[in-house]
Amino acid sequence: MSGYDITYTGMIAGLNGNGGSIPLDPPMPHDAERVVMTRDYCGAYTYRNGAVERILMGNGFIQDSVYYVQIKDYQGNVRTVIDRNRNIVEHNEYYPYGGLINASDSQLQPYKYSSKELDRENGLDLYDSQARWYDPMFPQTTTQDPLAEKYQSISPYTWCSGNPVKYFDPNGLDWVMSNKDQSIKWFDNVTSSKQTPIGYKYIGKSDNDILSMLYLNINFSNIVSNNIGYIAQDINVGFNMANIKEESIAFITADITRDATKGRKNNINGNYFNGVIINIIENTVHTPIVETLHSASEVEVSYGHNLYQRTLRKPLHPYFTMTNTESKEASVFIPAKDSSINKKLNYIRVKGNWSIETGHGSTMFIHHPFFPLAKKINHSWIIKKRKP
Repeated sequence: MSGYDITYTGMIAGLNGNGGSIPLDPPMPHDAERVVMTRDYCGAYTYRNGAVERILMGNGFIQDSVYYVQIKDYQGNVRTVIDRNRNIVEHNEYYPYGGLINASDSQLQPYKYSSKELDRENGLDLYDSQARWYDPMFPQTTTQDPLAEKYQSISPYTWCSGNPVKYFDPNGLDWVMSNKDQSIKWFDNVTSSKQTPIGYKYIGKSDNDILSMLYLNINFSNIVSNNIGYIAQDINVGFNMANIKEESIAFITADITRDATKGRKNNINGNYFNGVIINIIENTVHTPIVETLHSASEVEVSYGHNLYQRTLRKPLHPYFTMTNTESKEASVFIPAKDSSINKKLNYIRVKGNWSIETGHGSTMFIHHPFFPLAKKINHSWIIKKRKP
């Protein structure tokens, strides 16, 4: 939001472009109608009662002269906020439609679900999605979708087509692609193909629309393999049978920067497409063994004529840990300049092996003591040729 005032007066709260108020409750007596708090939005700056409260940055914000970093998930939900000393100062978990669950007592900043501002003044608890207000408890918006005529089969009050896990709505305006160099840009004043400037192709309003334009909006089935083999846990005991279940998960997201400090004409909030991220998660579950079992895996992504390789590593801040399990992840970033509708994702492949560390060194997970070849991880998604 830019250039707007929100004024809270007693039990009356409202919003308009001139700083006026719109009654949300019956007016109170005159002596109760006093200004309690005024918040102004000017680009990346937020003012509270005339003083700078917060400065928004690309991946965080400055507040009280301290820079904080926001850690977000694939939908842009702010999960964790850390300070410059890497201390966690806020942590949030969400229901699918954006309601807070298990949020930390410390709530330093209001940006939560899809990085939208949660307005909690006077008990509103509504998300400001710029185009309209959204109530995560119902869940629906308080007003109709301004682009409702484009989606006549869906209720104009519905949020994310009733599927907030797959879709998210940044603010209700749209992306376009240049016919000249296929660069993808955001235009505040474009909401349909009829409004798309000459020389551009209309894409849509969501990040998934970008993936669809690039033929990358793909739903990957999880690949699971059950592996029975042998491993030497102790030189005196010899080989023990073990069972390892390996699961590979893949999904693709669009890497979008929303930085109001880099806003410009027709893109006030600074929405920029940086590229595509192919995410891989590898989960290992095994029968109990004396030592800790590790998987040594890497991922290969073939896109166009390029081959990208990454090593799967343990996350710095895992969501959960369990006995006899291991989780690793990797991300392959394809920059916007290399993303093209003329290129095809050919395959994603996860490969590697398993081992344990003992006092006598590393021991591999093998087929059989009499057939001591290492068992391999080999999970692949082969992408079919798209129809011309």
